[in-house]
Amino acid sequence: MSQRAWTEEHANEAFRHNVEGGLKGAAVATAILTPAFFLLQRRSANFRAIPIPLKAFGVVTVAVPCISIGAEKAGERYERGILGVSQLEATERDREEKRWEGLSTGEKIRDWGKRYQWSIVGGSWLGTMAIAGIVIGRSPYMSFSQKLVQTRVVAQASTLGTLIASGMLAGMGSQGEKPKKAEDHSWRDILEQEAKQEEEDKRRAKEEEKEEKADEKIQSKITGTR
Repeated sequence: MSQRAWTEEHANEAFRHNVEGGLKGAAVATAILTPAFFLLQRRSANFRAIPIPLKAFGVVTVAVPCISIGAEKAGERYERGILGVSQLEATERDREEKRWEGLSTGEKIRDWGKRYQWSIVGGSWLGTMAIAGIVIGRSPYMSFSQKLVQTRVVAQASTLGTLIASGMLAGMGSQGEKPKKAEDHSWRDILEQEAKQEEEDKRRAKEEEKEEKADEKIQSKITGTR
């Protein structure tokens, strides 16, 4: 896909898409937080005991990522639609797809673990915090602060185990292998594209020259007839 020029009008339109994406993200955060807040406020005495600043911090923790991600993704979609995808990016994407298809199931799992290691660790922490909070929160023999400490300890232990497991998973299959230097094909691809573009320009120049000569012949014939 050919690239188009980026103008000031496009920049203003991209900003508008960013704002719209941020508003959609805020709407998503509101749809999540509002029923959760009223449900917890009605049914959980422990939640009602949490100080207001801490509740506000929880709202900000959920709302800000929703707004920023929504704005960023909306802007990226618009920029992709205007600028398009360069041939170099398309070639790199095709190469990555071929590499992925050539991997075995185990290699795909290891590759996925390497790419999303920190997302896995963060998801494990959030999931463990939620599950442990529900289980430990049912205990009538501990205060809220004790439940909070116990939940945090369980989440930290789970996160440590997930971090070790993901590190082992990322390192599996690499033992005994010498590190391979990644081959950079970017300059070669750029040179190939420039050569193709140069050939295309020459071909067009020849066609234009032929058309000009044909026009001159026609014009000379018309002049000779007169």
